Amino acid sequence: MSNAELLEEFRAFAAAPRGVVDAALLVGRAIAKDFDAAWCRAELDRLAAEAGRSAAEVAGYLKRLGFAGADDYYRVANSSLVAVLQSRRGIPISLAMVLIGVAERCGLPAVGINFPQHFLVAVDGQLIDPFRMQLTSRDNCRAWLAANDLPEDGAFQVASPLDVMLRMLNNLRLLALGKGDHAEVIELSDYQLAVAPQPLGIHMERVESWLALGVPGMARHELECAIKLAPNDALRAQLTARLATIEARPSSLN
Repeated sequence: MSNAELLEEFRAFAAAPRGVVDAALLVGRAIAKDFDAAWCRAELDRLAAEAGRSAAEVAGYLKRLGFAGADDYYRVANSSLVAVLQSRRGIPISLAMVLIGVAERCGLPAVGINFPQHFLVAVDGQLIDPFRMQLTSRDNCRAWLAANDLPEDGAFQVASPLDVMLRMLNNLRLLALGKGDHAEVIELSDYQLAVAPQPLGIHMERVESWLALGVPGMARHELECAIKLAPNDALRAQLTARLATIEARPSSLN
């Protein structure tokens, strides 16, 4: 499947979102074009057959199987549901997808919680830290927020399928940025633009990658898009000034 075809799948998902696990499976295909979503679904079915019928039982079962936080946190594989199901190691949001997928198959209501810096899951009303595969509480989470000087507003918001997709793609984009792979940054943010309800920040972030790739015309295009989306005159003026500096640059000849 080509990147253009996959991009159309992201657009179709945005138009008619399915579950959060489906969102994670589509992100997996952005990581590897031969990603086996059918195997992931079958493995979740297999795990659910023995997982129990309560939040504590499901989390405890997965923990006994070895599902836990990855030691090597900053790896692309930690965002691939195939790799996480095989290695039983991942980051909070990918482990959350395993937990939600298994819980749902056990007949338990399960949702992701867009907690800052550490994705959580609520299974049948019980908060679970997927990185440790153990129950937690709002009081514990509030204490963590206070210790890290973070506001509680929005911290326990349920994550929609698009929220999950955007957060997983952002994790991958940051990994690509960290290794200086600006072409991959652009590809991943193409998928983000296809699904983001508020794309302003994505357009702004793409400017530097286009400049690093030596394509100032696309950097200008991103800024022009951002200017149209700017919510206030101050930001619009700031973006317009940035555009003028790029317009003054000569194009590279290759």
